[in-house]
Amino acid sequence: MMKKKKLILFDWGHVIQNGSSNKCTVEYAREMVCRDMKPTNYSKFMKIFDLNDFWALNNNNFKAFITNSLIQSGSTKNYDDFVQSYFKQNGKIPYFEDTIKLIESMQNMDNCYIGILSNISELDIVQLKEHLNLNKFDYLFLSAYTGIQKPNNMAYINVEKKVKVPANNILFIDDSLENIKAANKRGWKTCLATGNNISKIKIEISAFLK
Repeated sequence: MMKKKKLILFDWGHVIQNGSSNKCTVEYAREMVCRDMKPTNYSKFMKIFDLNDFWALNNNNFKAFITNSLIQSGSTKNYDDFVQSYFKQNGKIPYFEDTIKLIESMQNMDNCYIGILSNISELDIVQLKEHLNLNKFDYLFLSAYTGIQKPNNMAYINVEKKVKVPANNILFIDDSLENIKAANKRGWKTCLATGNNISKIKIEISAFLK
């Protein structure tokens, strides 16, 4: 890989995926998954989406976490039932086509790496691949595989260690103020926005690349 001087990182949720869409929100999709699992303890099962294990485990460890969560919540469903429901319900959440087009237009730039830095589950990565060719990104920092969630400082340090560009040559686009503040503390340039703010994102990128 040719050494480049800058890096632009996109968040996934609400920047690439439109999790607040009127068509289907993230919250509604999770609720429907929970209903499909028919747990006797509804609130206990819903809490899995707030746990680090849901976002930072993969393969057999992720499967064991989901299986155990189903049992503890009183559900008679199994892991395969959960996966089927998750893909069905979350598949209804649309993606920001303008963000996708922007990313694709920027890939293979001579002087700037393109990547994703996101808290994203193993199952969400599968569906993300339906919208973007992940092989065309220079870097992927996905919590399901790094085991680190933003705004943990190590998530940002991990980026710096892998990419090795100056902190002020990193632009991070995210919808969470907490995540943005953590990046600012590292000296990164940031853009607080969702995919609905595509004009703002384009302006910030243009200024960053000059």
